[in-house]
Amino acid sequence: MVARTGGAGSASRGGAKAVPRRLGRPVASDGDERRRLILESARRQFARSGYAGTTNREIAEHAGITTGAIYHYFRSKLEVYLAVFEETDRVILERYRQVTTDPALSFDQMVAAILEVSSQMNKEDQTLAGFIASAAVDATRSAELMPSYRSHDLQMTSFFAQLVERGVEDGTLDAESRKEALEVIRVLTLGLTAYSVRVHDPEVHRRATVATVAALRGQLFASPRPRRRRRAG
Repeated sequence: MVARTGGAGSASRGGAKAVPRRLGRPVASDGDERRRLILESARRQFARSGYAGTTNREIAEHAGITTGAIYHYFRSKLEVYLAVFEETDRVILERYRQVTTDPALSFDQMVAAILEVSSQMNKEDQTLAGFIASAAVDATRSAELMPSYRSHDLQMTSFFAQLVERGVEDGTLDAESRKEALEVIRVLTLGLTAYSVRVHDPEVHRRATVATVAALRGQLFASPRPRRRRRAG
């Protein structure tokens, strides 16, 4: 009898059975995608319920995986939380850098660009602002979470300080106003983040951002009209 050749189930030389080639994404890619789903689900749950109010079971359920699958990537809920924080900071800072790289931008233009891109990010994914706002509360309630929030605050402050220095160098900021300028950026970004979480409406956040930028540029409030003095008698 003549053996048939070819086909997925044919024998290779030496009698070993040929293994069909797997179609679709490589294994590493599947793992990366599952990890991304876990982090997205976790950020949504942490933003909604806080650290204490979130369980790995809920994270897994919303990610469409089993609870046990989480432990292939993270040893604990804390590790998931820290990974979410790291990824959230990476996304935010990356967008901030993209809109402030132009060396021709003045300080007020860089601040406006940051506020505007923050509004855009909130429109695209409200869990970013939600997680940051929730993390500020979680850090005050759990000592093990405070270092991660301090790291976040340090990264943001360091980035904003670089923008302040650029403003001083190009003459759009007074060197004596470094601290005040830095606090202005912090107050505006933190304030609008908290506001966006409270109103839970990206369009309202956008309008608030437009008004804030207009105020920074002196375009929101009209100059008061001089009052006419009444004649005596």
